[in-house]
Amino acid sequence: MSFRFLSCNTCGSVFRTPPYFETETYPDDYYGEDADEKFWFSPVFPLRKLERDSRAKYLTRKARFKTAALDIGCGNGKLLKHISRLNPNCSITGIELDSKAARRAAKIEGIRIFNQGLHRSDLGEDKFSIISMIHSFEHIANPEKTIQKLSKISNDNCLLYIAIPNRTSFQFNLFGKHWFHLDPEWHLHFIRPETLIIRLEKEGFEYVKSKHFNPVQNMSGFIISVQNLFTRKRNVFYDMLMNRSRLKKIIGVIAFLLYGISTAILFFPALIEEFLATLFRRGATIDMIFEKKSTKPL
Repeated sequence: MSFRFLSCNTCGSVFRTPPYFETETYPDDYYGEDADEKFWFSPVFPLRKLERDSRAKYLTRKARFKTAALDIGCGNGKLLKHISRLNPNCSITGIELDSKAARRAAKIEGIRIFNQGLHRSDLGEDKFSIISMIHSFEHIANPEKTIQKLSKISNDNCLLYIAIPNRTSFQFNLFGKHWFHLDPEWHLHFIRPETLIIRLEKEGFEYVKSKHFNPVQNMSGFIISVQNLFTRKRNVFYDMLMNRSRLKKIIGVIAFLLYGISTAILFFPALIEEFLATLFRRGATIDMIFEKKSTKPL
């Protein structure tokens, strides 16, 4: 199936066409073959753990007295697991579509998992003091409706942490349809960071800061985008790192080695791009932090 992306003349955000749909589940190979992790390739584990633990430490440090955390698109639930470890008094809730990832997350002690989408999950009257959306916002149809939902389920002073592909990044403009983070099968929209700030402020959130430096997401995105550009195939090496079955044939092993060599060659160009993108605030992905304003009278 082919996809097109259209840019909004008003806000500059990009939306996928065919139009929005509400995904009900993801295929099992989207989450990889490993029993506990998305990737079977062990050198990836420390990098992903470093990224995840850094976010968990920030959230618990900034919200140490807050006691209810929700991770929308929680994957295997390990961000919530680390938050709970750092703050044992914090209850943890995850939303992840009925999939291999949701089953992994359900194994975590004390976690509550909803295996439907954000808008179909029955959260009752629950309000959350920490909400994270780590590369899930762009998967959910209708960003306007999602932003309104975030306001409804957040407590006063709720810390909201959103990580999204950056529509204004160097990589988006450089690679276009070959950009790794485009992921047209599953990403439905790319909202401009400035637009997201304006919309969340209207819903009572105060913008705190953005982080453009993320070598795990951004450098890998640069390398795979270059590979996509030259091979005219999408994310082959990334798929191999998730699914070992791609290496059962000799041609797959040879391809894996060649992609590995090209990854090593592209490491330093990716490092330079990451440095420049951070300096000019044009990172391929961007972590954005907001805090819900208190409605209580002074």
